[in-house]
Amino acid sequence: MKHKQSVIGFTLIELMMVVLISSIVAAIAIPSYRQYAISARIPEATSQLTFYRFKMEQYYQDNQTYRRNSVCGIVLTNTENFNYTCVTPSDGQTYLITAKGNNVNGMNAFAYTINETGRATTTALPATWGTVPRDCWIVKANKGCTQ
Repeated sequence: MKHKQSVIGFTLIELMMVVLISSIVAAIAIPSYRQYAISARIPEATSQLTFYRFKMEQYYQDNQTYRRNSVCGIVLTNTENFNYTCVTPSDGQTYLITAKGNNVNGMNAFAYTINETGRATTTALPATWGTVPRDCWIVKANKGCTQ
C-alpha cells in the first residue's frame, strides 16, 4: 500500500504569475501616483502667488509704490516645493512675482508668475505637460488653464 503525501505550497508557475501581475499593476500605478503627487503640490505655488499679489496691493495702497529699498515692498517666504522672487522697476509701479519649483520633490520643471494686473502665466513645465509660456496656470498634465 502506497501512501500519498500531500504537498502544501505553491508551484513555481503560480509564483511567477503573481510576480507578473504585481509588476503590471506597479507599472501602471506608480507613474499615475507620481503625476497625482506633482499635481497636488502645484496649488502651493498658485495660492501663494495670489496671496502675495494681495499683499502687494495692500502695500501699494499704503505707499503708492510696490517698491521698498530697491526690492518689492513685501517679504516673500519660500515654501517646501517652491522658491519665490519678486522684481519691480525703479519707478515701483509694476511688479512680477515668480514661483519656481525646487528640487526637493521634483518640482524644478515648474514656474508660475503673476503681475500687478493679475496676469497669471505658466513659464515652465515638464515637456510632457505641454508648451509654455501660457497666459494661465497649468496645474495638470495636458489640461487647460485654471482661473
